[in-house]
Formats: sequence, C-alpha cells, structure tokens
Amino acid sequence: MGNLDKLNHTLNEKMKTSQPVQIVWAVVTQVDWENKTMTAEGISDELDYPDVSLGIGNLFVKPAVNSSCILGIIENDPTQALLFDAGDVEEYEINVSESKVNITDKFELSNTSTSLLELFEELTDILKQIKVYTGTGPSGVPIASIQNRLNDFQTHFKNLLK
Repeated sequence: MGNLDKLNHTLNEKMKTSQPVQIVWAVVTQVDWENKTMTAEGISDELDYPDVSLGIGNLFVKPAVNSSCILGIIENDPTQALLFDAGDVEEYEINVSESKVNITDKFELSNTSTSLLELFEELTDILKQIKVYTGTGPSGVPIASIQNRLNDFQTHFKNLLK
C-alpha cells in the first residue's frame, strides 16, 4: 500500500469514527406495552436507551425482555430510538383503519364492533343447538372437526412465533 493509499485509508477510518451511530445492537431490559415503549442497553457501548418506540402507528412489536434487538437512532439523537427488530417477540399488533390484528400465542382479528374469534364462538354455539332429523330421530350437528381445525389454526400461529 502506497503512502497515498495509507493516507486515504486513515482519513476514511477517521471519518467513520466521527459519524454518529445510526443502528445499534442492544438487549431489551424493560417493556411498557401499554405506552408502546421499551428500555434497552447497547451491547457494544452499554449505554441505556430509554423510551424506545415499539412502532410508529400501524405496526407495533413487543419484544421479550433480555432478547437482542436492533435499534434505529432517529436524526442522530440517541434519546430518540425506534425498535427495528428483536430476536424474541411476544406480540405483534397491526392497526389498519378500524381493523386490528394481534398475534401472540393466538391470532386475533377484530374491528371496532367485534372480533373474528367472538364470531366463531357464537357460530359454534348456534351450530351446537341445531337438530338434524334422521330416520332414527334427531341428532346434533357434528362440529367437532370444525372446532379441531380452529384449534389447529391457533396452534399454527403459536408455532410460527417460536
């Protein structure tokens, strides 16, 4: 490497150290899901990052305490940080207009008036009351297979989050 190359390399390295950090590896130390914030500690610098936003309006991520995460520093101000992703997630909340999706160990889809789970439970209760008349007398509607499929659906989403 020539002298000019060494000088360029040294200047580039010096400029890198003078640039504020934009992305930080951290560990989640506390989560305030009600206020959609968390506190984290930087892995390489051990700095505290309080009041980190868990989302900005339509998608929120609830990381597990002690999980690793990636924070974005907003406008080079470490007191304004946003969670990009986390290694272990306990919940996702997605809001679109009047609809809401929550994914935890269950999958919940709702709007301002009801939830999909409530509708399925109501439908299941109504189906259980139906009597089908056969040549040997009335019988109930077999809905066990539908209930099993709904349970499988819930289990599938629970396994996706692991």
